[in-house]
Parts: sequence; structure tokens; C-alpha cells
Amino acid sequence: MTRTGIAIRGLELDDLRKVFLLGNELFQKDNAFTRPWDEKTLAGVLASDRELSSVAVAGKELAGFLIGAVHGRDADNRLAEIIWLGVQRRHIQELAPALLESFITRCAERMIEKIRFQVFASDPELIEICRKFNFTQIEHLLIMESFLSKK
Repeated sequence: MTRTGIAIRGLELDDLRKVFLLGNELFQKDNAFTRPWDEKTLAGVLASDRELSSVAVAGKELAGFLIGAVHGRDADNRLAEIIWLGVQRRHIQELAPALLESFITRCAERMIEKIRFQVFASDPELIEICRKFNFTQIEHLLIMESFLSKK
């Protein structure tokens, strides 16, 4: 339980609608993610692996979520990935660390030692939070667009 009474727990099937709606609010279509935020992509990720995903709940309200997945079956090559971290800006300083801590604990319980999380360079607040959790390798995401001339 966080200091403002928000509980972090595993993602349940009953949470899916609220997670999707909050994600729609946070990840607008003009936001260029490596994975699109839509029902099909979310369902595909959660159908294959839901064990590392969690939600932040205040009473009956969803305040944030973290969707994660495990890649690789071999114990030496297992990698956890944070696919989406959805937290409203006003809660980011409290909920992002709580969700990350929960995710890291779940990874440690499963003997997963490597975590990948893509963060945009334009989000210094989230980058600083990640550094507090020893995320050290910062990779910048470069998105290029080509506007073809009309003939």
C-alpha cells in the first residue's frame, strides 16, 4: 500500500476494461510507441503472459498499470520487458516507483535478472525514476518519417 492508500496488485481479468480505457487516455494515437495501443495488441500480450503485469488501485478506481512480459524459455536467456507503464502524470512520482518495485520483485521471484524498458528521451522524469531502480543502459528511440512527394 502506498502512502496515499493506493494498492499495487497483480492484474486480474476484471481490470482489463479499465486498463484499456486508461491506456487510451494516456497513449493517444499520435504518440508513437513501438507497440500500438489497441485492443488486439493488448489482448495478444496478456493472452500469452500476464504474470508480471500489475495495477495500482485506489478503492475501486484504477490509478495506473504496468504490463510486462517474459521472453525466452531458457533460464539463462530469460528477459523481462516492461511493455507499457500507464500512470497519470499527477501520480507518476508515487505510482511509477511502486509499480516498478512490484515488477522487479516479481522478476526476482522468477529468477529473471534482466529487464528491458523503452523510455522516450523526451520523458526525463520517468528516466530519472528508472535510474533510481538501476536501469543503466539508456537507449534513445529514433522515429523517422518519410513524406513521399506526389507525382
